Amino acid sequence: MAAPTPMHQVLQLPELLEIVLLNLSQRDLLLSQRTNTHFRSTIASSPKLQRALFLLADTTPLQPPFANTLTPHPGRKPENNRLLIKAFPGVLPTTSHDLIRTIPSASNPRESHSPTIDYYAWSLSISFPSLPSGPASAVLEPTASWRRMYLCQPPCKALHHVKRWRRSKKPAFERQEGITMGDFVDEAIGWGEGLVSSDGDWHLEGIVGCAEDEP
Repeated sequence: MAAPTPMHQVLQLPELLEIVLLNLSQRDLLLSQRTNTHFRSTIASSPKLQRALFLLADTTPLQPPFANTLTPHPGRKPENNRLLIKAFPGVLPTTSHDLIRTIPSASNPRESHSPTIDYYAWSLSISFPSLPSGPASAVLEPTASWRRMYLCQPPCKALHHVKRWRRSKKPAFERQEGITMGDFVDEAIGWGEGLVSSDGDWHLEGIVGCAEDEP
């Protein structure tokens, strides 16, 4: 048998293969699982590669602790799952930052006189075609990778219906570990027509990487 080439030697080492795969686009990384069992097992066992595929939650804080600053920078922008956008054109996640003001707790006299603190949080906005016209059949396949993918990184944990510019007080649904595409479609099946906007879409939004969740 011919001696293995340097390329094959590199690709046989999981640590080096991981570095190579991390330079691929999300779509190419997903498809590379079909290369062979070694590629597939390396991708499945690598937290970095799983986060790159939006299959594992990225728990890295969006911004550092606030220290004493009153107007901290919003931090890095959450990343949309662009593979889902390409695969399901009806899903149009966009992120924007909203200024949120904390209110001191009335139960703590020491805090009641402390100044409020302004901080930024990112919001995830989604438009989705009302079912059954939406792409439900593509993601209802139990083994579809799309079902396990988060809508964004870090994951959004709660989404509220928005209609006529008003956001519902109660979330449409929540997932403490983060909302996946499968969660989204499974929940959408039970939504009534009364929640569909005049353009025929459902509109939802939720906070991503809220400062209250930071360490």
